[in-house]
Amino acid sequence: MSDFIWVEKYRPDKIDDCILPTSIKKTFQGFVDAGEIPNMLLSGPPGIGKTTVAKALCKELGVDYYVINGSDEGRFLDTVRTNAKNFASTVSLTSDSKHKVIIIDEADNTTSDVQLLLRASIEEFSSNCRFIFTCNYKNKIIEPLHSRCSVVEFSIKGKEKVKIAGLFFKRLQQILDLENISYDPPVLAEIINNHFPDWRRVLNECQRYSASGEIDLAEIRGNNMQEILSTIHFGSDPSNHKYMGGSHYLSQDDNLNEKFHTISLIWEEDSLKFFLNDDISVFEVTKSQIGFDENYPFNEVFYLILNVAVGGNFVGNYIENDDLCSFDDLANCSDNKRLLIDWVLYETL
Repeated sequence: MSDFIWVEKYRPDKIDDCILPTSIKKTFQGFVDAGEIPNMLLSGPPGIGKTTVAKALCKELGVDYYVINGSDEGRFLDTVRTNAKNFASTVSLTSDSKHKVIIIDEADNTTSDVQLLLRASIEEFSSNCRFIFTCNYKNKIIEPLHSRCSVVEFSIKGKEKVKIAGLFFKRLQQILDLENISYDPPVLAEIINNHFPDWRRVLNECQRYSASGEIDLAEIRGNNMQEILSTIHFGSDPSNHKYMGGSHYLSQDDNLNEKFHTISLIWEEDSLKFFLNDDISVFEVTKSQIGFDENYPFNEVFYLILNVAVGGNFVGNYIENDDLCSFDDLANCSDNKRLLIDWVLYETL
């Protein structure tokens, strides 16, 4: 999977290859030159490169490292205690470095109890292990942990914004050339401008537009519960977005908020077929209908996302607040305001 996701595939392994402001790059290059990694707290906005720099530093120095995600397993005290202790208390058999490193990614999403445990772990395993914490909001890190780390602020100011954006643009061109993907430079500039300095988002957006499509299995509008729509989206870049789809109308007595219905997709190499209740065809499209001049994305690796969207302009008219359920009073939400998903089945035919 790492060979498919560009953020992982093109993640730098050396500090010099990371896109950073000059002062920040000098700081980390100093750690490389000294051959030492201190306990650190890396703070800055999402996607700016904190985790990439932490991993690159470890790789360049040949240090064994272990990543704990603060938004996932990092929220559980027993899990962190067990995993951190098992890694930090042992000696590396594959590295000559005298220290291992534990990277706590998104540390600002860990609980206070977990942070207190990690503060104690810094002291307990000081002879064998270093800790690198990344966070978006350093004020969510407790002071006893904060004070035991060297703090590096990831921020891009003044004239460096233009320089960093230029480096983003050049790196993006190199990646697209390596992937044999044609592109329009003004479109790349627009993506960078829209998401700067979130390099991860920039890369994900480019990959999404160039190498994949979107399959909307079922779209149901709250102002018309008798209609179900199925749609596919594709195109070589944001300026070339295209879509195709179909719809089916149900009777008033059989509408989508009165009964459960089965919505299915038969996904074959050269076609996509959408069905309602197994036998009603909603939409069908073949590879040849999309056109041979288009990048056909639907034979690539795909993510499955279960998404319920509320709002936007797809409905076509404004929804009064009385037509929506209050999150604080879901128990009293009437059935005609609910959309229930009973089960999801995936089969390989």
